Amino acid sequence: MQTEHLTQVRLGDDHGETRPISQQNFDVASFSSEEARFQEKLLNLCPANLWPKASYTTGCPRPVLVGQYHQQQLKDLHEALTAAITDVVQRWWSDKDARFPKRMPLEDKEEELLQWIEGQVMIGNLPQFSQCRGSWRPDFLVEDNGEREENYCIAEINARFSFNGFMHEAYGQAATNESLESAETVLMPATDPDTVR
Repeated sequence: MQTEHLTQVRLGDDHGETRPISQQNFDVASFSSEEARFQEKLLNLCPANLWPKASYTTGCPRPVLVGQYHQQQLKDLHEALTAAITDVVQRWWSDKDARFPKRMPLEDKEEELLQWIEGQVMIGNLPQFSQCRGSWRPDFLVEDNGEREENYCIAEINARFSFNGFMHEAYGQAATNESLESAETVLMPATDPDTVR
């Protein structure tokens, strides 16, 4: 199944086929059964007591297809975001014309800590930000402008990606991969869960 647009699918429905959700009748009983099987796969990978707030129950067994175009677009977006964030952070105190501290005021203690860190970077006790960026997780929406291509629009950027995010990515992809293997499909996973664990 090929698609140029992001498409959510059911893997291996009653006939062993993979079909777009938009072409399905919403059968609550079938969806509930799929979700129960998906949760069982997740619990076989990781016991219930290790999932924060039983979050394994929030997973969805119906993935969204992404093509190489979508993956390249996300990669390009993240590279641009990395360059922009690095540029802003490294100029935060030195670029007086940009007035970053005035635009995004911090608490006094936060500002003191960041100025101390900047001083440590200047004397070589700490690495430049570009060498120790950490992580961030942009939330995005997909804009459909009516033309052939979809655009990613960043809605918010969080500077955290908690452990349960990695759990959901690794175990959710592993459970989805099991479904892919049992379905009669040529689809391939977008992520190798072993690289996330």
